[in-house]
Amino acid sequence: MQIWGANNKKDFLIPFNRKIFDLGYSEKNKDKKGLFSKKCYKGTAYLDYRNTEDTPRRMQVEEGPLFYFYPFGKSKPSWQTRRVEKLQRKILEKNGFKYRLSCGHDYPIYGDGYCQFCNKDFQDEGLYCSHGCELQDRNQPHTFCKACLGPLSYSETHNHHISYRPQKTVEVHVSCHKEIHCGSEEYAYLLPPQDEVDQFYKKGKYEPTSKDLARKKSEKDKRKQLKLLKKQRKAPLMRRVPKHNHDFYW
Repeated sequence: MQIWGANNKKDFLIPFNRKIFDLGYSEKNKDKKGLFSKKCYKGTAYLDYRNTEDTPRRMQVEEGPLFYFYPFGKSKPSWQTRRVEKLQRKILEKNGFKYRLSCGHDYPIYGDGYCQFCNKDFQDEGLYCSHGCELQDRNQPHTFCKACLGPLSYSETHNHHISYRPQKTVEVHVSCHKEIHCGSEEYAYLLPPQDEVDQFYKKGKYEPTSKDLARKKSEKDKRKQLKLLKKQRKAPLMRRVPKHNHDFYW
């Protein structure tokens, strides 16, 4: 999973709800402002509120922060880590939090220990608890990928834009979506016109919202107040000099 770096992260973070602190997320790394993490069983869940360069900013604000889950150490994702990740996503959805996933997110392809057909908890790798469930699921009617025409029940579906004006999407496999955007000639007919792509991504990277500008202005005022207080504290105290009666000396 590739996560792109943030641009102008100190000024243009995605607005976030402080209720994420009640769910156990915290911003431990002060150098990475806008990255919140939560330690879970088998790994760490992340909510990335930083402005990324691979998605237009207005889409990031509407869809929510980027969610991803990393297992502890250098261990590879297993059915256990995928199950914990699914649980953390359910907790966010239950509490009304919106989030988005990266294009390389492949969680449903490998399964989380529950049978895709009968929902049995078989606690092992794979999508089915038995060969019989796999055969029965194959006989069920499925929707098909618009690129490779394969059934969409065996992997995660992705909504791919074939047009931006008006917005039209089709369901494809995650792997097919990568091939479409990697310049595959076989799926070139699914790419939207280049002029629509340029217009859609034109203002996405650094466009601040009204909330960003208001927050930036308030932070600027706070810095001015703190600077003024520091100057007042450093200034020497002017003690009152008593006014003497001149008649006393004469």
